[in-house]
Amino acid sequence: MKLPRGQLVRSRVVADPATPLVEALARGLTGYAVLSPQEAVLLDGDDAGVLTFEDGVPVAAVHPGTDRGGPAALAALAGPGPVSAELYRLDPGDLGALHDVDGFRVPPGMPAERLGGDSALAERTRAAAPDGRTGES
Repeated sequence: MKLPRGQLVRSRVVADPATPLVEALARGLTGYAVLSPQEAVLLDGDDAGVLTFEDGVPVAAVHPGTDRGGPAALAALAGPGPVSAELYRLDPGDLGALHDVDGFRVPPGMPAERLGGDSALAERTRAAAPDGRTGES
């Protein structure tokens, strides 16, 4: 699935995979993050995954390199840093098609727990999630 090119708001390599999640939540980002794990960063590979957000809360995850979506995409991205993280802002309507795919959706706190091992961030993210999206099922 191809996303429209958003407005780049942040690009950097970070040691902690939770950092882009913290930034997205703090910014109230509606858009997406392109995350490239350590191996892709160090070997100049193309193993990036995409995590989408609405108002800073994760909604969907896709890993094109493995054709995985949802929690399976997070598993493909999980691992120690560094992580190259690019955050892009989009209009909310530009994410609709991706967010409508059940197999791509993730519970709000799952990315913080699976990518960053950060239960406090997961709780803050669940608290920020709209009604009806707070559960982990």
